Amino acid sequence: MKYYVLIFGVFLGIISCSENEALKIVEEEVNVLKIFSKEEMHSAFTDLAYFKGDFYCTFRVAKKHVGDDGLIYLLTSKNSKNWKFVKSFRVEGVDLRDPKFMLSEDLQILYLHIGGSIFRNGEFVTHNQFVTQSQNGKEWETPNLINIKDKWLWKPILYNNLSYSIGYKAGEELVFYKSSDLINYNFEKTINLDPSGILTEAAIAKSHDTLYAIVRKNYPGSYFGISKKPFHEWKWVQLDRVLGGPNIMKIDNRILISGRTYIDSEDSDCRTKTFLGEIIGDKIKILHILPSGGDTGYTGMLYKDNMLYISYYSGISGCLNTNDNFTEVYLAKIKL
Repeated sequence: MKYYVLIFGVFLGIISCSENEALKIVEEEVNVLKIFSKEEMHSAFTDLAYFKGDFYCTFRVAKKHVGDDGLIYLLTSKNSKNWKFVKSFRVEGVDLRDPKFMLSEDLQILYLHIGGSIFRNGEFVTHNQFVTQSQNGKEWETPNLINIKDKWLWKPILYNNLSYSIGYKAGEELVFYKSSDLINYNFEKTINLDPSGILTEAAIAKSHDTLYAIVRKNYPGSYFGISKKPFHEWKWVQLDRVLGGPNIMKIDNRILISGRTYIDSEDSDCRTKTFLGEIIGDKIKILHILPSGGDTGYTGMLYKDNMLYISYYSGISGCLNTNDNFTEVYLAKIKL
């Protein structure tokens, strides 16, 4: 494992958010640790949790970005520095990917939601999605098959013992789902947003009686949504940046987001970057660009003891490696 201490100073380029406003990188210390690398393997699509005194990181490991039978790896750490392997999840004939943690509100059960794709002769056939749980983080139940197959439930969240998720299928409208057992999801409502540019990955965060969502839309920009309990209605605003693999978290009065975005001032091979940002109105203020490039992003976010932890993956370190089928998993720590 290699440990970096990175101090971001003056950012050479300016990221334009409108003709009259420019946002610059915040000058602040960021610690970045490489926590997993497997030679010639694509390690990606991360998430983070803190459960019963231990940190957990999960991600997919496969030979390539799409089409292989991916495995889901689970690592743990006492101090966020030294990580060890716990176990892997595999389902024969299914490309597992996009693992997402959920923590029960009494903090006694850690759930893991896992997406899966089935291919035949290189062609996509259908989705399979699973959920498993653990009471100690080390021993896990056999994954249970979820009932939804026509939409990808990308990042469910628990609220008052119910699971909520926004499901997508590229080129179609988004759907808001609810479940009482994390296995059988029921249709709640269609989310009507402009379909041009393709609506896909949707992450949800909670705070008190409110849900916050960030939705990936390739062009002209992603969507940010807010819904009050009982979550029958959503208010949406279109943001000024394109995001991939987005994540969202509310800390005090701030809405923080992370994922992959594009920095036009960089060379074409290096313009994709994993970032931390903040939503202000209909703008995304870039706070940090993390060491990344090429195939990158898909962050986990965890806030503990005034420290924000962000897991992510990247195929390029300093734009030296252009083999995007070889990617590694990193953990950034940012003092807020």
